[in-house]
Amino acid sequence: MGGFLKALILPSKYQEPFFSVKVDSRNYYACCQTCVQNQYVQECTHESLKRAVEITTTIEAMEYALSIGNCEIYKFLEIWNFDKKETILRDYVCPLLDFREMISKTDIQASKYLNRCMQVTYGKLAQKPIQAQEKLIDNLAEFENVLHSQNVSNVCK
Repeated sequence: MGGFLKALILPSKYQEPFFSVKVDSRNYYACCQTCVQNQYVQECTHESLKRAVEITTTIEAMEYALSIGNCEIYKFLEIWNFDKKETILRDYVCPLLDFREMISKTDIQASKYLNRCMQVTYGKLAQKPIQAQEKLIDNLAEFENVLHSQNVSNVCK
């Protein structure tokens, strides 16, 4: 199974954040949503709900972040799950993962850079995954074409 999810997560206070926080059209890598919004630079003392960050990402990226203890899920907001799963980025992501694993113990700056590269790779897939289109039909022939189209999932709302 593969797909996308939107969730509130609690980033780890002890690791470099895997997911970014978007505030005023800018992305920040931080452990607390409230601290970023208030531009607070001291150690975070906020409770869980105020620390929670809303993200949209792939299920695979979330599984990876959970497996390394980078975050925990506070609340699922939406999940889009697909029956068919393809490895369209394997040739790109696998070398990055191998390289990141190799340098993570020696070069922290390079490790942070690769972490952001991987997030951008997965994050681009999460942007607007499903967009519904609405159409006003004014004749019977056009209505029949829409009904027989394979791309229609919901004719009446």
